[in-house]
Amino acid sequence: MPTATATKAADHRPLGGERRRARSSGRGAGGATRVAALLVALLALLPLGCARERSAPVAPFGGALATALPYRDVLGFLRFDPRSETAGALLGELDGAPAALRATLAGPTLFVLEAARDGQLVAEGESLALLFLDPSVHGAFVGFAWRGSGEPLRAAAQAARLALDGEAVALPGRGRIEDFSSVMMSTMSAMRSDDASREAPTVRYHLVERDGLSLLLPARDGVAHVLATLQATQLLDPATGRDACLRFELGAAVGEAKQDLHSWLGGALQGVLLDDSLTSSLVGEGAEQQRWDIYWDLQRVAWNAANVALDLAMTVEHLFVLQRGPRIDCYLRKEAGRFLARASAALRMRPVAELLAGTPIDAPVVLAGSLDPAAVEQLPETWRASRSSMRRGRRPRGMRFDGAPDLATIESDAPPFLDSFGGRFWIAVGPPPADAAAAPSLLDRLMGARAPQGDPAVGGADEAALDSLCAIAFGELRDERAQQGLLAALLEGVFDEGTMQYLRKAALAVYSVQRASGGSLEALGTNASGIVRSAVARLTQPQENWHALPSDVAEHACGLARVAWPVDGPARWLALQDHADGLQLTVWPAER
Repeated sequence: MPTATATKAADHRPLGGERRRARSSGRGAGGATRVAALLVALLALLPLGCARERSAPVAPFGGALATALPYRDVLGFLRFDPRSETAGALLGELDGAPAALRATLAGPTLFVLEAARDGQLVAEGESLALLFLDPSVHGAFVGFAWRGSGEPLRAAAQAARLALDGEAVALPGRGRIEDFSSVMMSTMSAMRSDDASREAPTVRYHLVERDGLSLLLPARDGVAHVLATLQATQLLDPATGRDACLRFELGAAVGEAKQDLHSWLGGALQGVLLDDSLTSSLVGEGAEQQRWDIYWDLQRVAWNAANVALDLAMTVEHLFVLQRGPRIDCYLRKEAGRFLARASAALRMRPVAELLAGTPIDAPVVLAGSLDPAAVEQLPETWRASRSSMRRGRRPRGMRFDGAPDLATIESDAPPFLDSFGGRFWIAVGPPPADAAAAPSLLDRLMGARAPQGDPAVGGADEAALDSLCAIAFGELRDERAQQGLLAALLEGVFDEGTMQYLRKAALAVYSVQRASGGSLEALGTNASGIVRSAVARLTQPQENWHALPSDVAEHACGLARVAWPVDGPARWLALQDHADGLQLTVWPAER
C-alpha cells in the first residue's frame, strides 16, 4: 500500500495517477441540437446551489471550512453533533441496519457512529468528524476525529471484544480498497453472503491522540496530512461553530473514479433500458425493430446525460452543505474556466415575483427558472470542448426505421424554439384542476387495451394513477408565430424523428399545447385540452399563496422550486442563485 511518507513529494499530485481521458466530441449543429442544449441548463436548475449568508461565521465560498485543503489525499469531511435532534433521529436507525452491512466497508463507520450515539465518544457540546480519504493512499475511505480523549473509543472496543494492540484497533468490517470498482464488488459480495459460520472480517485502524484531538485512521502514516487538514479548516474549532456541515472535493474524486463510474453506469443503464416494459409501452408487443430503435435512442440520451453530469461534477472545486435548524444551504464552488463555470453562464437571475408569475404555486411540484437563450445556444460548443465523449452510446448503423429522415435534415415551418425562447419557464406536476378533471378522454381505452389478460385490475390501477396527476409547462416566447412548447422542443432535440412519431402517437390523447400570455402552455394528462384551458385562465389571475414563501428568500434567483411529494407530505422551498464563485441552493420548510 502506498504510504503518505513514500509520497511526501506529491502533496498536490493528481489522485491515483493519470487516467485515460475520453476524446471530446459532440453532436452536429442544427435547430434540434440547439434545443437539446437546454438539457444541461435545466440540469443546473436541479438541487445545485443558493442564497448567501451575510453574517455567517463560515463563508461557504471562502473562510476556514472552505479553504483549500493542504493535501489531495484528504477529500473532505462530515461534521455533526451526535446529540443534536437531527443526528439523534438518524443514528437511532442504526439498529435496523442489515447485519451483513457490518462486514462491508461500512463496518468501521457503523461501529464509531454507534459509540457516538451511545454518548461514549464525544463530550457534551463537541462534534464528531468523519474524514473522507483517498483509499489508494490510506487504504480505506473513512477516518474519524474528535476533541478529547481516545479512552471512550478503547472502552467501546473492549466492550465489543475487539482486539486492541497499543494504538491499533481491529474494527469490524473490511478495508484496504483501491478504487470504486473494489468498493462495489466488496460490498455486493458481503451483502450476498449468508454463511453465518464465517468469521466476521476486521480491519486495522490506529487510534492516535495529538494536541487535544483523537484520530482514528486506517493508516498510521496518514496522521500528518489529517492533522494539517484539521488545522487549516478549523473543523473542530469552536470558532467555526457546531452546525452540521459536509464538504467533499467532488471534482477530484469524480475525475479519479470516472472510468469506474462509466463501467458501473454502463451496466446499470443497460439493465434498465433493456426492460421490455419501457419500449413495449410505446410501440406494443411484437414490434422488435421499432423497440430496438427506441432502445438505441434512449441509450444515447442516457449516456449523454450521464456524461454531462460527470463533466459538471469534475469541474466543481468542492461541494459544501451547511444545516442551520430547518434551513439547509448547499454550495458548489466552480473551478474557473472549466465546464461548470461555462455552462452556468446560461443561468439568468430574475426577481422572484417574475419567476413565479402564473405558476400554480400550490401544486405538489413546481419548478420555475430563467435561462439566457444566447448562452444556451453556445452550450453544444461547450460540450464539444469538454472531456466527455458525447458520441458514446450512439445508435449503430442500420438500427433505424426504414425511411426515417435524418434529424439534421428536419425542417420546421415555425421558427426554431430557441430563436423565440424568452428564457423564463415553469413546470408544475400535481392533480388536474377541478374544472378539467371530469372531461372525457381516450386514455381509459388506451390503458385498458394494455392490461394483461386475466388481470383487468392492472389497467384500472394505472389509469387511476394517471388520472390523479397532470403536468403543465410554460415557456416564454418572443415570436408571435412560434407555437412549439418547451417539453416538445426538448424531446425533439434528443430523439430522432422515428422515435418522435411513436411519442406523438402515444401522447395523442393526453397532450395539448396553446399560445397564452406571451408564451406556450403545455399539458400532459387524461384531459390535456381541459387542463390547458384551466391553466390559461390562471395566468390572468392574481398570484395566490405567496405567504408560503420563506421570509428570508432571496430577492433574485435563477431557479425556484416547491416540492411536496408525496402530495400529503411536508412541503419544501428551494431557491437557486448563480454567483461568481459558485452555485448556491437553499432549502426551507414551506410553512414558517
